[in-house]
Amino acid sequence: MKKTLFISVFFITLATSIVVNLPLSWLLNQPKIQQIVQQNLPKEIELTNPSGSWWQGSLNVSFSENNSQKDAGNVAWKLNWLPLLQGNIAADLAWTLSNQTLLAKVDFDGENLKLTNLTGEMPVNRLMLLSSKTAILADATGDVHFRNLAIDFSLPKNWLTSLSGVLAVTDFSALGANFGLLEIKPTMQGQDVKLNLTGGSKAQGWDLTGNSVLHKNRRFQFNVKVTAQSDESMPDWVAIMMPMKSPKLAELKKTGRW
Repeated sequence: MKKTLFISVFFITLATSIVVNLPLSWLLNQPKIQQIVQQNLPKEIELTNPSGSWWQGSLNVSFSENNSQKDAGNVAWKLNWLPLLQGNIAADLAWTLSNQTLLAKVDFDGENLKLTNLTGEMPVNRLMLLSSKTAILADATGDVHFRNLAIDFSLPKNWLTSLSGVLAVTDFSALGANFGLLEIKPTMQGQDVKLNLTGGSKAQGWDLTGNSVLHKNRRFQFNVKVTAQSDESMPDWVAIMMPMKSPKLAELKKTGRW
């Protein structure tokens, strides 16, 4: 009896070890796996240089936009086995771009995708280069700090259901303007995504406040104010970018589609 139990445990352990350590590169070359990837991955995205196993591995990600290929960095993961027993997928993720790494945890139950504990920092200009829509800010300087960002996305609703955390942009300069510190706190307001903005420079005597609201129907509202303690402390760039209500107050309101 003990011998039979030992042999059973041995073969179960061996089989599990083989499955867990199947090379990722081998798996991605299997016709059935390739078919699944092609059916579920947008055709603009390309996965290359797979390494490790499907359980703990990494690969490079790139995508095409306007007939040009853009490098989206390297994604590494480590699956957690316990949620798999409940039919869910959970993993620790690491996204590396320009020698900077963002860390996060991801959970997926078939309908809801949850990203939690997203932390790390990335250069502003490197993030701007990921899309032609923001390429105008490719010369921007500063760093984006992700502080415990959490995102819940519902696949059936094709929309966010929960959003929290903080995005802070430090030493932010763009288009000849120095914005100092810019802090963004995202929240959900019903079905709308609301981004509360604060920033400026207390030392230089001015601050920035405002918010942006993104609607599910792809409409947006944007309101921001810059307030200065004196006429002299109002930054020069404000009068170029925003309507001046007074020498110490500027306000911009905008609506449109995103």
